[in-house]
Amino acid sequence: MIHVILTLQAAAQAAAPVPALPTIEGQWHNLTSSVEVRIGPCAKALCGWATRASPGAGAAAKNGGTPELVGTELLRDVTPSGKGRWSGTLFVPDRDITVWASVALADAGTITMRGCLVPNFICKSQT
Repeated sequence: MIHVILTLQAAAQAAAPVPALPTIEGQWHNLTSSVEVRIGPCAKALCGWATRASPGAGAAAKNGGTPELVGTELLRDVTPSGKGRWSGTLFVPDRDITVWASVALADAGTITMRGCLVPNFICKSQT
């Protein structure tokens, strides 16, 4: 009889839903809504592409050497680097440079992206 009870407990535990891992996949925009980015899979990592840009953001990118901001891959090779954290690189279109990047999931609707010339040195963050 004990064997049957243990088997039923194991089956019940196996049927319990597995908590979803936190993700940054989806559509995100900055606080001023001047740029919207879609983050999704690319190869074995995540990447982020500009899907919408205000005229001002598009002009700043163009002045920096990026002819068309919408469609540009901004986040590259983003992989998990801790609980609710990812790292990779970030293309800064108005400066035409690629920097080290970290992304932190603050809650289900908020991420903070940080770009640094080298990890943790000369950085700028945006929520």
